[in-house]
Parts: sequence; C-alpha cells; structure tokens
Amino acid sequence: MDIEQMYRIFLTLAKDKNFSRVAEKLHISQPAVSQHIKNLEKLYNVPLFIRSKNVLLTPAGETLVTYAEKILFLYDQSFIATQEQKTSNNPIKVGTSLTIGTYFLPRIISLCKRNMVENIIHVKVGKTKEVIRKLLNDEIDVALIVEEIQMNSLIAEPFAEDEIVLIISPNHPWAKKHELGIKELLEANFIIMENGSHKLAEETLKRMGVEFSPSNSMEIGDTEALKSSVENGLGVGIVFYSAVQQEIQKGTLKVLRISGQKMTQKFYWVTKTNLYSNKNVDMLKEIIFSKELQSLF
Repeated sequence: MDIEQMYRIFLTLAKDKNFSRVAEKLHISQPAVSQHIKNLEKLYNVPLFIRSKNVLLTPAGETLVTYAEKILFLYDQSFIATQEQKTSNNPIKVGTSLTIGTYFLPRIISLCKRNMVENIIHVKVGKTKEVIRKLLNDEIDVALIVEEIQMNSLIAEPFAEDEIVLIISPNHPWAKKHELGIKELLEANFIIMENGSHKLAEETLKRMGVEFSPSNSMEIGDTEALKSSVENGLGVGIVFYSAVQQEIQKGTLKVLRISGQKMTQKFYWVTKTNLYSNKNVDMLKEIIFSKELQSLF
C-alpha cells in the first residue's frame, strides 16, 4: 500500500470533488482512484466521502483533511532533512538587521570562513521586520537581529551583546560632559535608527520621563547617515558603541552615557521551530556561539 499516494489522492479528491478529474490530474485510472479511497476508508474504518451526484466529504473526511496535510508536509520535510545531511556545501542563507549586517557580520563571516571553508554564506540585510518576514517565508535559514522576537513559530537565543551609547559632535555644548542627566535629556534632540536598535534606549528614557516624539527626535535610515548628522551638530545620536569606535579614536564623535544607566543590548540568533536539524546551520550556530566569536564583540 502506497500511503503517500493514498493521502495525496484523498486531498486532491477533497478539493476537486470529482473522481474522473482527479484521475486525469494525477495521471492514473479512475478505478485506481476509487481503490485508493476505499483502502483509506478501510484503514480508518469510516466513510470519508458521500458518493452522489456531487462528491462530498463526510464529517470524518473533513477531520482527516487537516491531518493528511500535516502527514504529507512531514513526509516532504523528511526528504529535505535527509538530503541536507548528505552534503556540507549547501549555501547558508542568513538575514541580518542593518546594524548587525554593517558592523558585526564582517567579523562573523571572517571567523566562519576560517572554520567552514567549504560553505557558502548568502547574506540579506534589511530592517528587522523584513528579515523576520523572510525567515517566516523560508527565504532565509536564520536571522541575526537586535530585537527579541516572541512568536510561537520562532526561537530567539542571545549570542552576543553591545552597549548602546549617546554620541555628540566634539563641538556640541555638552562636549566636556561624560554623562547626561534628566535636565539635558529633556532638552536633547535625538537622532535614532529603526525601532530594534533604539528600543532599549527608548524604554530607559521613558522610565526617566523622556519620550521620543516628532518634536524631539528624528529617525535616520542607517547608522552612517546618523553619525554624519551628529558630526554636523544636528543632535544627540543613539548607537551601538562598536559602531562608533573609529570615530571616537579619530575624535570626530564623542560618547556620552545616561547618568545612572547602562544600556546593554543583546543580539539574537533566530530560527523557526523546525522539526529537523540543518547540518550547515548547526555548524554556523556553533561558531557564532563560540568563545572565539564572543571575544570579537
């Protein structure tokens, strides 16, 4: 008995509701279609279709549709999983948020190339929402983002962290300060990036009574543009410390912190809750969670 074919015929008949049309579509004889349905009804010991002028599902048949779809999905996934274990050089598709893709991914890729010589890593950089959408649609294997995602279909695990700091121009009136208190924060004009990158700072400031609004904040599309805006004296930027190390050394930007607050942001490795393991993704995860990589942050 071909269980896989039997379920495919059942689902096709449940959709088309016509034996001859199913036979034509699946390139088998109509008696073969009828026999497979009889075998399935014998297996479950219940009628699955009402055979009249129009073929209709019985209540038992309607119930079986959902389970048959799951059975065939797992059947197909089992082949994908076993085939992926045969080779180690299938491309690994990684999606990252803008900040990680610009400042941290080069370090990750460099380490991976030393440890995964045979593997190719394809990277897609975008806003956090876009990256998560791609992950849910199976366009990427894993997402590296700066915002914890809470969805039943996804698993988010922290793999690194960085400090979020305030930056100003060396010519700013506050350039001699090391920290900003509530008085300065209430007067500040903030320059921020996408939500995932400044969410922790936003929550910290909100607890202090400072909230972002069109009157005191401006959102910029990428970190380089944000840094340039700050260098030109347009406001107080909010960025990851690692993203401004070169500018700090050159003296073109100055770092400030919020008095009494330290904002440490975790970076997350996010995957779907798949029922099978992907060998290549597992190898990449081992490297990203290794002590060697942690030392680079």
